[in-house]
Amino acid sequence: MTRRSILPYVPLVLLVLLTPLVIRGVVSARTATANAIHWLPTEWPERAAYDTFVECFGIDDFLLVSWPGCTIDDSRVPCFADDLLLHHGPGNTDGREPLLSGITTAPAAVERLTDAPLRLSRTEAVASMQGFLIGSDGTCGVIVHLTPEGRHNPSRLIEAVRATAARILDGEGDRMYLGGTAFEAHAIDTASLRSLRLFVIPSSVVVAIIAWWCLRDIRVIAIAVVVAGFCQAASVAVVTFCGDALSAVMIVMPSLVYVVALSAAIHLVNYYRDAVQDASPTPALAALQSGWLPCVAASVTTAIGLASLTVSAILPVRLFGFYSAISVMLSMVVVLACVPAALHVFVGRTGQPVLTKQPPLSTWIDRTGGVVTRHAGWISGFVLIVFIMSAYGLVHLKTAVNLQRMFGGDSDLMRNYGWLEEHIGPLIPIEVVMTSADVEDRSLID
Repeated sequence: MTRRSILPYVPLVLLVLLTPLVIRGVVSARTATANAIHWLPTEWPERAAYDTFVECFGIDDFLLVSWPGCTIDDSRVPCFADDLLLHHGPGNTDGREPLLSGITTAPAAVERLTDAPLRLSRTEAVASMQGFLIGSDGTCGVIVHLTPEGRHNPSRLIEAVRATAARILDGEGDRMYLGGTAFEAHAIDTASLRSLRLFVIPSSVVVAIIAWWCLRDIRVIAIAVVVAGFCQAASVAVVTFCGDALSAVMIVMPSLVYVVALSAAIHLVNYYRDAVQDASPTPALAALQSGWLPCVAASVTTAIGLASLTVSAILPVRLFGFYSAISVMLSMVVVLACVPAALHVFVGRTGQPVLTKQPPLSTWIDRTGGVVTRHAGWISGFVLIVFIMSAYGLVHLKTAVNLQRMFGGDSDLMRNYGWLEEHIGPLIPIEVVMTSADVEDRSLID
């Protein structure tokens, strides 16, 4: 074999060799949703105030735990807290990084309020915590205070809490209700990962079916889909190997890269079809020579648009723009290298009988194109009016980070929050820091 005949096999061999590495990156991918305050730049006043608060009082992330029958007289409450601290608190018996720094329970809080120096009555102590730690019907909660490890690994924390509940609550662990920032992050991560697994593969299959219906050549479609699928998986692997996690914003990136890569591959296939019809002796090379510039131009402009998101002050948006731009450029290289090579190796000149056939949509496209060219002025005017109306709508555009908009009313998170708010109280805390210049001669009680 000559050097020229071996050349088309090189990108295909590299693709095969890199596939295990890409699969490893996909399997190792993780999702992570930080508190919204951590999305903000450190120089913003709101972030600076929050960092100062954390420096003075510690991490404010928490997990609220309760269950039916959880009252200040429930003997399982202190048992639950002690067991959780024993296995996952500072100096835990498991020898792992602690997930929680401490636990606040309603019975312990009532005991402290009724003891010296306050010596409140039990009724007064309970009343002081109603709507915060004790509900109007007597239901109370357990507040788990997180360590940095617990904040960064909410799923591990939730798993530990549920395992403890299964041991302590006499088989009623499935009736436990959770709330707080840690549970929110866990719910978002779980939903994001479920969406990634549930929609990526079916959407890819649908796109492949549509492409096959248009081109009607299983070999050509297999080449385009395999290469696009590799680019899709590589986009996830890049995030993993760079040490980052997929946020709820970045979940859409793999599907975006798949569509962009498949579109570029189909462009090259059409150039290949034209080369076959023109009886080119090397149709794959002719397709590359004709199609590389449009593919590069489309990929570069798309990458520039995505890269523009890196100027955002919001971290997940910035990371989405950065990794999406890198993935689109990477997919451009893979498509230009592998699609013509695969067409040459696996289709070659034997593809002429199929590839010279007109696709089923050709007649409809030709008729539509004729209508567009005959009424170009009216269509342009209509599009311009729609554009102006859409631009006016930007004035009224609003953004919000609202869990009720992200999750349906029947979701596990909203079901937990509904129960906790009904039986204990609202779950959105507001910390107020009060300072005084004259505190040296006063006690904390004063």
